[in-house]
Amino acid sequence: MTQQGEPRPKTVLIVLNVLPLVFEPNASSPSGWDVSWATSATATLYRTLVRDADKYSPLFIGCPEIFVAKSEEAALEKQLLKLRCVPVFLDPPVAHRYFQGFCKGVLWPVFHNVVDVYNSAELQLDNVEEKPRVSKWWFGGEKEDTGSSICS
Repeated sequence: MTQQGEPRPKTVLIVLNVLPLVFEPNASSPSGWDVSWATSATATLYRTLVRDADKYSPLFIGCPEIFVAKSEEAALEKQLLKLRCVPVFLDPPVAHRYFQGFCKGVLWPVFHNVVDVYNSAELQLDNVEEKPRVSKWWFGGEKEDTGSSICS
């Protein structure tokens, strides 16, 4: 409930591969970027969801289509939160393996009913040396508080 006794809009998480945003370099911006909504048909649908915020409050989660230095991530994250977007920052090698491997090799076939029934469905991760780093991030230590209060 809000302070006026009205029900609070429910948060709807919209998880995307790439955030539907356009990033333009701007040295005078605190983050170094001007950010606006993309004009594609899909992005227009997402913006429509944002306008209907009296019923629900969408929160977009995904990768920005730019690579940002670690030192710039906090400022850009703060800027994107104003647009109700939570960025997932990936370094270039991880982003490449995620998109070219996992998205195209696993997710796309599953969600488009293009499953190879004649070959092994075993998923092999290509970098065993990544496992300790990912496990450390996932199970403790490296994660930062990125504003989880947004969903509450």
